[in-house]
Amino acid sequence: MLKYYMPIKEFKKIHLSINKEALFIDKEVNELVSSIRNTFKLDVNCIYNYDLSIDSVESLLTQLNTLSLFGEKKIIIVNNPTFLETDKSLSEEEKKGLYEYFMNPVDDNILILKAKTNKLDINLEYLAPLSKHIGDLEEYCIEKASYQVEQFKGFFRRSFDSSYIIDDDAIDEYVNIARIDLYNAENEITKLKLYGEKHITVDVIRNVVSKSADVVSFELVKCIVKNEKRKALIEYKNINHNKLNLTDIFFSIIGSVKLTYLYVSFKNSVSEEDLCKLLEIKKGRLHFLKKDYSSVKLKAIEDLLLKVSLLDYKLKSGILDANGVFDSLMYL
Repeated sequence: MLKYYMPIKEFKKIHLSINKEALFIDKEVNELVSSIRNTFKLDVNCIYNYDLSIDSVESLLTQLNTLSLFGEKKIIIVNNPTFLETDKSLSEEEKKGLYEYFMNPVDDNILILKAKTNKLDINLEYLAPLSKHIGDLEEYCIEKASYQVEQFKGFFRRSFDSSYIIDDDAIDEYVNIARIDLYNAENEITKLKLYGEKHITVDVIRNVVSKSADVVSFELVKCIVKNEKRKALIEYKNINHNKLNLTDIFFSIIGSVKLTYLYVSFKNSVSEEDLCKLLEIKKGRLHFLKKDYSSVKLKAIEDLLLKVSLLDYKLKSGILDANGVFDSLMYL
């Protein structure tokens, strides 16, 4: 009598999970681990966790290349795999070890890389073999970034009961001005519910939701560069009204000024694609840089960069507090 067996589900030897939100990435990895354990009947002793902000790449490689005594599957989870972004802290032996493992991973291992960033350096030589397991790394990162937005939209809708009508473009506007931040989203969703409007539109989002630090800083820098003092003071008033952390906003402003300086410096000498790679931004952000700074002179940005660098020094050395820095910033 013939017996029929269900084929064992196959898993890739290397998985890359990318998401900036810990809640989303943990959910994805937990579901994957649960599926692997159920398929191969594994207990928790077959799971090995590494955190490369604490553990060394050398110790990880040792674990990856150590064969299981009884031929059981091993699940090796790597948190903070910084080698996906930079090779600065790696020895030549570690680079070689990563390359060789990615080329020929151990059959009994399932390696799960948990990356909370989309900023993978696809030009690192030892990452090239990852494409055998994941596909084109650049396309994978773009696909994951798009998936994160869709995940957040689902989370946003599920946070309201069926009595609410939520326009699609309202959620787009929320992501545009507040970014994807689950911790902050809970506060903003509470504010929207207290607002009392059952139809969530773009105007409701603009009236209720606080802008994220990077959006505020980008707007402030634009106002200062264009000498639009009145608009700059309105943005400053909004910062105080929403009780945003002035120090965080100022450090974000420094980042925006540096980004603008690099854009103005290179906008006429490299292609848009190379410019996006250089600035580590998406084409959408580049569009706004072109729109806002196409006619700005490099000298104006250099002067602003010098002034904010001086304010940065005064803040860090205790000469000025955050309020003093912003008072000075408003009258540059």
